[in-house]
Amino acid sequence: MLKLIIFFIFTLSSFRPFDLNITLLLTVIISLLLVDKLKFNRSLFIFWLFFSAYTLMYTMLRGWTFDANHIVMIVAPFMVFTLLYTLIECSDYKQIAKYILSLSFLVSLFAIYQELTYIFLPYLYIDIHSLPGFIGGTDKSNLFNVNFIRVYGFSTEPAHFAFLIFPALLMCFETILFKKNNIAVSKFEFLVIFSAFILTFSTVAYLCLFLYLSFKLMQDFNFKGKILLLLFFVVLIYIGYSNDAVYSKITRLIYSTNLYDSSGTVYAILSSIKLALFSIKENLLLFGVGINNYRNLYDDFYINPIEVINRVDGASMYLRMVVELGLFLSSIFITYFVYLIYKGRHNFYTSVFGFALICYCIRTGNYASPLFLTYLAFFCLSLKNRDMNVITR
Repeated sequence: MLKLIIFFIFTLSSFRPFDLNITLLLTVIISLLLVDKLKFNRSLFIFWLFFSAYTLMYTMLRGWTFDANHIVMIVAPFMVFTLLYTLIECSDYKQIAKYILSLSFLVSLFAIYQELTYIFLPYLYIDIHSLPGFIGGTDKSNLFNVNFIRVYGFSTEPAHFAFLIFPALLMCFETILFKKNNIAVSKFEFLVIFSAFILTFSTVAYLCLFLYLSFKLMQDFNFKGKILLLLFFVVLIYIGYSNDAVYSKITRLIYSTNLYDSSGTVYAILSSIKLALFSIKENLLLFGVGINNYRNLYDDFYINPIEVINRVDGASMYLRMVVELGLFLSSIFITYFVYLIYKGRHNFYTSVFGFALICYCIRTGNYASPLFLTYLAFFCLSLKNRDMNVITR
């Protein structure tokens, strides 16, 4: 059953808001079948209960509507997480991790096929623009004076696809480069997944890989390992600098001081930053505006927005946390989370899914995403069960 759910996440699930009502219904049905086996994470359960009550109180005090959408957004993520937490704990962790790796390999092959289709179809005198669905889109990027498409496999956009395969990429690094032999990974699988990741030309995905390599470089590895890491650094920085989509997005984000001079991803990030700063000034620093009230504060602050991007969930989980949880509580929560990852940095699953979560939260503010909840369940279980992290060298 768990493999079927993960397959659904990899093929049909997107990072954008999906029909939570159907997801919640299916979760309740499956949970009723497994009611005698359901297991709760006590810390998250207490946190969830407290903030659910706080959200209800704060929403009523502000005069905002506490509707069915609020209830679903509060109940559904916790229910889905609990089900995934239970199913993963009852499964063979190594087999599930290998299954995630295999799926990532397959969707990466499909993404590379998309790129090759785009490159070679013109030589067959076939109009590329007549087949956008066949090749996965026509969002282009220039590298080394050659036009590429930004691949995204089965996802909704390139950055989303990059984070779909990111845990598998980290598994490859941990296994091949850092010799944590929890699962079998071939160099060919690593090459395919890494190539597909690079072909997304996602600025934030490159940044996350850069952070991961930086973190690993600071650890005590042998000379050969550090040389290989530095090589990956050079390749990553060179591709990012040479690529017009990545380089222009970074410069626009750095130099855009006026929200109305920006667009797309840059606008989404800047508008979320401004809303987070507004929430710090207007609301209690301790607790924020409550779960799923990001959109209500957005509507109060942006009366006539030039673009409605990430109005519901924010451009980043961290910015959404500042708005909904408050600056003080968000800082404590994030610091403790980073501490847990650092403490478990030598453990395979803690390292892989913990870092995947940190990076995922940079790109999206949707805590109801099934992919986010899957990574979170794996991470929580890796902290709870030491047997899950046994490393053979």
